[in-house]
Formats: sequence, C-alpha cells, structure tokens
Amino acid sequence: MPPHEPASAPSPRTPAEILFDLNQDCGPDLEQAVRAAQQRGREIIPQLIQAIDEATDSALQGEVTEGNAHFIALVLLTELRAIEALPAIIRSMTLPEGGSYDLYDDAVTEIFSRTLAALADDRVDLIDSVLSCRTTDLFARWEGATALLMLVRDGSLAKEDVIERLRKHLRQAIADRDSDLATIAATDLATLRAPAARGEIEEALQRNLIDLEITSADDLLKQLAAEELPLADLLGHFHPSGIADAMDELRKWHLFAEEADDDREFEMF
Repeated sequence: MPPHEPASAPSPRTPAEILFDLNQDCGPDLEQAVRAAQQRGREIIPQLIQAIDEATDSALQGEVTEGNAHFIALVLLTELRAIEALPAIIRSMTLPEGGSYDLYDDAVTEIFSRTLAALADDRVDLIDSVLSCRTTDLFARWEGATALLMLVRDGSLAKEDVIERLRKHLRQAIADRDSDLATIAATDLATLRAPAARGEIEEALQRNLIDLEITSADDLLKQLAAEELPLADLLGHFHPSGIADAMDELRKWHLFAEEADDDREFEMF
C-alpha cells in the first residue's frame, strides 16, 4: 500500500479572489479576506482602487452598489498609504447630491479626513479641490478642511501655507456667495488664530455668508484675537492621520458586528 500523502496547502488567494471575498456578507470569512488583503500589501492596491472606481461609476449611473468592498477598500488603502489611490478616492467622496454619503455613510466624517491627510503627499491641490467643489457633500468639504489642519498638526504643511490656502478659499466663497465654503474656511482660520484673515471674515459676516447656527461672529473674532497657542493645543483633538490597522478600524463598524444588537461605534448599511 503506498504511503499516505499529506494534503497540499491551499494556494494563496489571488488579489481578484480576495476582492470578491471582501464584497461578501460579514463574518469570519470577511475578516480572513481583510487579513489576506493586508498580507498582499501593495500588490492588491490596483484591485482596491478598482472596487472604489466601480462603486463610483455605479453611483453616477444611479445604481445601488451591492456589498461593501468599496468601503473596506477605502480603509485598506488608507492603511497602506496608497497615494496613487487618492484621485479615485476623491472622485468617490465628491459625488453630487449626497452620493458620497450614500456610498460611505458615516465613513465620510469618520475616515475621509484621515485618508486625505495620510495620502496627500505632494498633492494638496487635490484636497483644495474637495473644498472648492460646490456639488460635493457638505460633510466631505468639512473633512477636506480638517485634513489641512491635520497636515499642519503633523508637520507636513506649514501653518502659514494652510492659512493662505484657507484665505484663498474664503475669498472665492465670498465672490461665489458660497455660504458652506465661507463657513468652513472662516471657522478653520479662526481655529488657526489667523488675524490676517480678519478682513475677509468680517466681509463674509457682513454678506451673511457665515452659518451662524454653526458658529457666531463673536466666537470667530475672539478666536482671531486670542493668544497664539502650540499646535498640539490648537489641533490635538483631531484623529490621528491614516489608519494603523484596517481590521482594528473595521471592528468599530456594524459591518463586523456578530449580532444585530452589538453596540458598535459607527453605522454602516
């Protein structure tokens, strides 16, 4: 009788197979797919970008995107600091008429700024494009501005550079009567203690372009006149840039809840 031959180990799943698995229902298999994607590292980046592009294309055609591969891809690409993915991510996060929120739900406010800050590299102009696009979801525009502040905190951008960028956005908002952008830019200029922007902020207030349900004239002007503080004090309350471990991040979401009433931090479909 021939000796028993041990079964050979299963072949590693290809990037395309892993992407397919990422789009399945939650559970142990989905966690294994995330871990497999992490092990593949940069090799799987094209497939993750593809998942986001396909979801964006479907949204633009008015179709409902099935599954969560695009959301998981966003988290993985942020962990991998895949700077080549930034244009696709921004295209997906700046869909008109709330399309980005339909795709990503709370990830717009919980992850997008961290993604932008991690992947911006030398393409800060792409973050500016998020702020300046009037059809972009309001929350996504706020997160674009937050990413600029995070880059200041991280030492990746000079405070003076971001102040000038925000003043430019504020001047454009005044010219275009863009109340959302005016409120965002004025609020963040006040956060940065930018007295040089006082004239633009006062003009925006006079033109009723600042949303006084979000801030007030007194608060803005008091912050501008306040004493200078260390960046750690001004900006230390923001999330860290990037994502250290995609699986740890995903466990905060209901997507990975084992029971329907499991108390997770964030909703996701």
